[in-house]
Amino acid sequence: MARPSGDLAAIVFVYSLLAISVGYHIHRSAGPSQYGLHREQTNQNDASKAECESKLRSLGLDVAAISDAGGNAGEIKKHYDLCQQIRAAQAAEDQAYWATPQFYVSLGSFVLLAGATWFAYGAYSQAKRQAIASEMQARIAEESYRNLERPYLLVLIDDDYVIRKGHMSATPWLNYRFHNIGKSPAILTAISVDFTHLVRMPDEVHHVPNVVVPTNPFIPAGRETEDTRCPFGRVDGEMYGSVKEGRSSLWFYGKVSYTDFFGSPYETEFCWMYNGMTGRMIRSGSKHNRQT
Repeated sequence: MARPSGDLAAIVFVYSLLAISVGYHIHRSAGPSQYGLHREQTNQNDASKAECESKLRSLGLDVAAISDAGGNAGEIKKHYDLCQQIRAAQAAEDQAYWATPQFYVSLGSFVLLAGATWFAYGAYSQAKRQAIASEMQARIAEESYRNLERPYLLVLIDDDYVIRKGHMSATPWLNYRFHNIGKSPAILTAISVDFTHLVRMPDEVHHVPNVVVPTNPFIPAGRETEDTRCPFGRVDGEMYGSVKEGRSSLWFYGKVSYTDFFGSPYETEFCWMYNGMTGRMIRSGSKHNRQT
């Protein structure tokens, strides 16, 4: 299952706070207010006879007649019930008075919070887009820098000992070296070299490192390594005739692997062939002469 994105998590968090806030304000608006509860508790505790009689007089009732009842339990109960009804009515009036402002406060809080959420999400989205654009620009800049400043290795050869007096030598060998034409040092990591007799070069070649990397693997920009000798072996008469007639060739090919100071890997594949009909060593196409 896909992991929720940061946008969804932020929206869920904000609207959770919004729901909690709205629920809290609705609960306060629907239930009795703290002021109403306090007033009701105060009235219940304050049951003095003088206060009750004052309220009864304001309603035009004969308080003296109730007081003269003495031990008449019925009249006293009526007196008490009237007082309780007056207290309850006053508490309900106070609660209604404060409930309306609380409702509008809750509604205003909801609108403000919704607006703040909208603007906060817009600012968050804009900041995220800018961060992504900045990251992409940084990657492009880094890639451009590496392409401009990276090392490039070429393989150069001396074929003086392959061709002698215009003819292929009976015991050919050649020297090769790596030349860094890039703008930063190259660090050798693996070298594969082969010098063999083939009718044609295979389309796919599996290069196996078979040359020991020098003790000092660094090749500074604009510099090259010392010559390394690569012998072929002895050429018999049949091989000589096949190469001379162009039915086969001597092939010198391989791959050198290296990195830059950032550790980025690169490769240079190379392939040379001896053309017996022209008597020259030439590069053999782009398939086996490429750089990465």
